[in-house]
Amino acid sequence: MERAQSSAFFAPARSDFSEAIRRNPKHALAFDRRGLVAQSTGDWEQAIADYQQEATLDPGARYRVADAYCNRGGSYLREKKYDPAIADFNKAIEIGGPSDPCQCEPYNPLLAIYLNQTREFDMARAVVARAQRAGKWVAPEYLEQLKAASPIR
Repeated sequence: MERAQSSAFFAPARSDFSEAIRRNPKHALAFDRRGLVAQSTGDWEQAIADYQQEATLDPGARYRVADAYCNRGGSYLREKKYDPAIADFNKAIEIGGPSDPCQCEPYNPLLAIYLNQTREFDMARAVVARAQRAGKWVAPEYLEQLKAASPIR
């Protein structure tokens, strides 16, 4: 089924999950599924709000919030909106932990912004340090680029 055809199901699904939440405001899975619908339609504000509520009810689900911030950061990056992208990638890093099963990886795109867009090499080094402390992979080409662009003092 193509995305356009499947998008017809989003409004009724959103309505059903909203009704489930109305009936039981502590239904974490309903918040999760409504957040997925919002994320699928690009409604990042609603997705983040739903995932935050889900994480309040089920702290083990906080990775969804981190993922939403990271994915929204990726959207901002594609639109060349670097300041909000930086804020969202940093928020994703702050919320996520080294063992969270996030689908979206915020360290490398954040590093790319600092290296290639803002040329803030001290910030880039800080991102590398955070990633290494968290046990996250950093693309070797970014490490080489950082080393070549601005020697570590």
